[in-house]
Amino acid sequence: TPTPCGASAAWVSGMDLPTTRTRELGVYYPPNGKFYALGGRTADTAGTDVLNPTEYNISTNTWTQKNATFPTNFVDNMAGGVLTISGTQQIVMAGGNFALGTTSTGDVRLYDPTTDAISTLASDPWPAGAMSSTIPGGFAVVNNKLYILGGFQINVAMTNQIWEFDPARAAGSKWALKSSTLPVQLGYVPATAIGNTIYTGGGSTYVGALLADSTNSYSYNPATDTLTTLANQIPRATAETRAVTYNGMMWVLGGGRTAPNPSNEVDIYDPVAGTWSVGTPFTNARRNDGADTDGTHIYLAGGYTPTTAGASLEIYNPATSCNTPTITPVPPTDTPMPPTATSTMVPPTETAVPPTDTAVPPTQTPGGPTATTAPPTATTAPPTITPGGPTVTPVLPTVTPTDCPNPFIDITGNIFYTAIHYLNCRGVVNGLDPNHYGPAGTSTRGQFAKVVVLGFGTPLFTPTTQDFVDVPPSYFAYVYIESGFHAGILSGFDPATCTAHGLGFPCYLPNLPITRGQLTKLVVNAGGYTLITPQGGIPDFVDVPPSNVFYVSIETAYHNGIVNGYPGHLFLPNANIRRDEMAQIVYEGIIHRP
Repeated sequence: TPTPCGASAAWVSGMDLPTTRTRELGVYYPPNGKFYALGGRTADTAGTDVLNPTEYNISTNTWTQKNATFPTNFVDNMAGGVLTISGTQQIVMAGGNFALGTTSTGDVRLYDPTTDAISTLASDPWPAGAMSSTIPGGFAVVNNKLYILGGFQINVAMTNQIWEFDPARAAGSKWALKSSTLPVQLGYVPATAIGNTIYTGGGSTYVGALLADSTNSYSYNPATDTLTTLANQIPRATAETRAVTYNGMMWVLGGGRTAPNPSNEVDIYDPVAGTWSVGTPFTNARRNDGADTDGTHIYLAGGYTPTTAGASLEIYNPATSCNTPTITPVPPTDTPMPPTATSTMVPPTETAVPPTDTAVPPTQTPGGPTATTAPPTATTAPPTITPGGPTVTPVLPTVTPTDCPNPFIDITGNIFYTAIHYLNCRGVVNGLDPNHYGPAGTSTRGQFAKVVVLGFGTPLFTPTTQDFVDVPPSYFAYVYIESGFHAGILSGFDPATCTAHGLGFPCYLPNLPITRGQLTKLVVNAGGYTLITPQGGIPDFVDVPPSNVFYVSIETAYHNGIVNGYPGHLFLPNANIRRDEMAQIVYEGIIHRP
């Protein structure tokens, strides 16, 4: 492979920030695949606030100071995330104070990395920051809305309010104070969104003019405006750090100021099991840092390391495999894509951009959720919809020449180049932007529904009413998810999993990255493969026993040359899959199908 394989998961050192930095906002921006450090200050002295965004290029391991400039120095302790506003994904930043300052702002600032421009949404400042010198507590983005949980009324008290910012509301009414409140007044709350639920672990209390770390841990459902105290609290007191969603779980990254904090401990909360575990610690204990994840890596920059502002960047790298294909197939002359160009359907361009929710679905082990639709056993194409139902239209992607120019500069030399190029030329996959495919990123369940329906020419199906509570007709992949569901290709989750994500049943969880097991099942179903069970019931992969919900699909794919495993006869069915591996499996499924 282009990069070393077989490495264990670990935190590694990236290029240091250009200067020391603390209390900055860290945000990963999906459209260009870069990480940003926004605001903050270089030291705890007046006039040290950082007024220019700093951009980290992941592929070159370099930082660049951008030209955009914040209009004021109220840039410390901001809340924020990526929201779509007027069709453009922008980094939204709310609230903040300045070095040694005892007042705050409620300003909402918008940063567009594409144009390198910062603007202020003058019509809608955050009320708490504007009127009571409060800096934001925990924050997370759910369904294109920014939520702020708690806050620190500087040198006075913590708050327990929950605020919602909705960019779709009319000017002057974009903020709403929710009815639910935190049971305890908290600031500096580590918080993250998993699916449609926000989880927290820790947070600062304010007693006797002193900040203290806590173990308070909650879940908040924005759809129902209900807050629940977690049955199991985070096992150590912490605050003043970020939590991120990784592999479908909340990772609380070090933090805290009460001895023995600050810490380098990583505490991981599983929302399905309701339990905590300890992950791989990073190197430099820190708090008040900037952090975020692209779904594959976690970026942790600056902060007090441990008592003064630092410049170090640490990056969490997952374990890498040596999963190289055993064959290098050549597309057949009889292309498996539909031969005519009569379709007027064009894949929606917004599917090229990964959603802000980059969580991974819950592990689907033998005791986990079961599919609500059995996979078809026929070797023919997906079933025809019975008369009387909604209109069925054949899926005919825009036909392109047998070959086309490669627009992606980041797949040259990639071992899966042929697969990515083949699918892109036929309108099945797009890039993160016109010049980058993003091979190391993940694909969501909604995005993959589009890929598999287009790739295998599944008939489009539009029902009279939506089948999944979390996939309304306005969702970009609605028609693809419905088409796959009614063709018996894909299914949703069981009631317990839907409830764990704050949803009714049936749910599909379209914004969660798809796992290797789920993807393999969809490809086998879409291709109409005859299901294979090894003779004697002896599995080919030690981590996919016959009791695994994906056992038959994985064995079928393996024996048809669609998938290959990892060293040690491993398949890792519950691991999220890279975008380049996804393209390879779909490609193999297309060219080998009956």
